[in-house]
Amino acid sequence: AGAGQEGRALAGGEVVTVASLDEFTALQQREGVETVVLGLFGPGDSDSAQGQHAARVRVALGQAAAMWTEQPEVDGQAVSAGTMVWAACGSADVSLELAGQLLTDLDLPAVVAVKAFDKISSAAAPTELADAAALLRHAVSVAALELRELTMTYSPVNQREIASSPTPIFGFFSADPAGSVTQAEANFLKLARARHATGTFVRVPIPTGGGMFEQSLQGLAKYFEIDLRSPETNLPALGILAPPLKYRLVANSDEVGGPLELDRMLELLDSYTAGELEPYVKSAPPPDPEAEAGALFKTAVGSTFESLVLAPGTGDVLVAFKSRYCQACRQLLQNAFEPAAEAVKAAAEAVAAAGGDGDAAPTMVVLDIDANTIDHLLVKLEGELSTGRLPFRYTLPVLLFPRGAEPDSPTTRAVEFPWNDGRQLLPVNTERVLAFLEEHTGFERAKEE
Repeated sequence: AGAGQEGRALAGGEVVTVASLDEFTALQQREGVETVVLGLFGPGDSDSAQGQHAARVRVALGQAAAMWTEQPEVDGQAVSAGTMVWAACGSADVSLELAGQLLTDLDLPAVVAVKAFDKISSAAAPTELADAAALLRHAVSVAALELRELTMTYSPVNQREIASSPTPIFGFFSADPAGSVTQAEANFLKLARARHATGTFVRVPIPTGGGMFEQSLQGLAKYFEIDLRSPETNLPALGILAPPLKYRLVANSDEVGGPLELDRMLELLDSYTAGELEPYVKSAPPPDPEAEAGALFKTAVGSTFESLVLAPGTGDVLVAFKSRYCQACRQLLQNAFEPAAEAVKAAAEAVAAAGGDGDAAPTMVVLDIDANTIDHLLVKLEGELSTGRLPFRYTLPVLLFPRGAEPDSPTTRAVEFPWNDGRQLLPVNTERVLAFLEEHTGFERAKEE
């Protein structure tokens, strides 16, 4: 009731004139405003039937605004719809522009109730437009919608819609078996309202009591590296999807250090919007340098890939991506990559023995994509990889990162190892790997005595 009185005081029974899209946006974002009821009016002669109808709608809009200010209830029911402002477009051009922004295929004149920062828009029925009481009932019904309507609930049915949404923001929390709103869910709803422009907010309630989770839910949690087997320590959590990058904040993790409260989530989203938030990087522990001394190839992990492969002065680097799920990757390593690494090492030793720079030979590197992610680094590259075509989607994932014309500059491109000719798979062997290196780098095989 207090919120309703505040709304009536703000509106004052008057209809505010909106002269531009920016003014409408500013009105929505005004502190305390929850709902804007907006009249849209098209071009037309005031003496025509359409013009007379528009005039009646303007009158009804003003009467409804006054009724909202004067009476504490509608149809005998107490109103507690928060702060509601009544407005009308000042010109036909602005009406047409806003009609396109709010709802498609909207005939003018029209009255639209916009709830909570344009996340919910509902136009009154044409038969209600000239009826002030009907307009008020429609506005109150929209304003009374729960904040849950600002968000989507994750399910297999709406996966496609979520995937096509701009910047999905997932809130993971333990669901109440009785269906009540938990504190974690309430905080996520408040976050959605406070930062509505950041993206599409998706609620992901995790069933309590353990057991098997549906495959799509388990896959989503795994993508953000959230262990659903320990919800008491890993939830609530927040995940932001901006392909090929992802961001996350998990309760009681190193990045949070304790419970995930609303102010921490607000801080995360503000940092993301400002471009200051670092993408989430999954990384295995770096290998012991002494253990790798003299090895045929180096092992890269998520936290060392940039310094080992892309940083200035790294030279030519050939990377083989492996996975325990990829039998072809294992065969490639054993039958082609390791023998090629031996040949590269022999060539480097021969160059060094002749007084040349043995360190100029290509560096051979292996990365386990099950334990590491490098999505955040691929966006820095030129060409297909920068658009999110990740290495683990290749049948035989081998990429060459050649040094640029300036050795002191960072590597900005990658060359894919040709595993087919557009018609069929080509044989993968040591000879083809070495020929690939010779084609794209200054590498030369050691000449046999």
